[in-house]
Amino acid sequence: MIKSILIIGGTGYIGNYLVNLFFTEGYKVTATYNNKIIKNKKIKYLKCDIRQENSVKRIFEKNKYDIVINTATSFDPSKHNLNSISKSFTTNIIGHNNLIKYSEKMGIKLFIYFSSISVYEGIKNNVNGFSEDMRCHPEMLYSSSKVYAENLLKHYCNCSKMNGLVLRISGVHGQGRKSGFIYNFIINALNNKKIKINEPSSKFRITFLDDLGKAMLSILNKKKFNKFDIFNLASESQFNLKQVAKLIINISKSGKLIEKKVFIARNQIMNITKFKNTFIYKSNTLKENLNNLINFHFNNK
Repeated sequence: MIKSILIIGGTGYIGNYLVNLFFTEGYKVTATYNNKIIKNKKIKYLKCDIRQENSVKRIFEKNKYDIVINTATSFDPSKHNLNSISKSFTTNIIGHNNLIKYSEKMGIKLFIYFSSISVYEGIKNNVNGFSEDMRCHPEMLYSSSKVYAENLLKHYCNCSKMNGLVLRISGVHGQGRKSGFIYNFIINALNNKKIKINEPSSKFRITFLDDLGKAMLSILNKKKFNKFDIFNLASESQFNLKQVAKLIINISKSGKLIEKKVFIARNQIMNITKFKNTFIYKSNTLKENLNNLINFHFNNK
């Protein structure tokens, strides 16, 4: 049976990728946009400002969905002002609440919420990585709004027939993103420039876009879900910046590594064992992901 999926934030980086992936896989996809318009005759796009309850109500009254995926978010700016504080609250909490409210009213079977590794802000990591059972009390507005939104979904699910699934995602890198250390390292290497490493000993586990796609398809193929659950999600590979820079230089056969002696050593690794075991998830290797990205950027210079 073809599942009907509503993707909130369908013109964002992650949302747009999921829209095209699910459509290609044969799912019936509807996506929302607020400001940015994408014209695609094969995919239905609906204008929706999730901060406005009536706007959310309209997208549920006109269509029926099996699954709702909320990828919409408002990030922290470098410096808050009254407008940015209000936008974070109304988008990440009020808007999220509006979506859950009407999803439950319309009998949605599964609500998937995209949270973030940032919820672990302030927690001292260990060798096993951040785990879902850690108590999260972040101070940053964005991070704390994510924790609140997770709990909001949990309480709605516990009081209704709807199932809820939270995905705590680490930084997503892949085709189409023109920022972040992966993109900068690759572009510098392809232009035979220096790759400067500021934190050579810091450890990371990020999410490559292709692996996110694999993970989401494995979720859609699962038949039964718990009433509510939280999962860390990222690619399997762990690495430090020096290792990934060397691998990019090796694959592209260009670029030069410049290592700065900085004594900061962060451990930005989430434990993804729970997700792997629940959804039988296996990501690409780091080399495979980097090779795909390097080829993409080489062919699109």
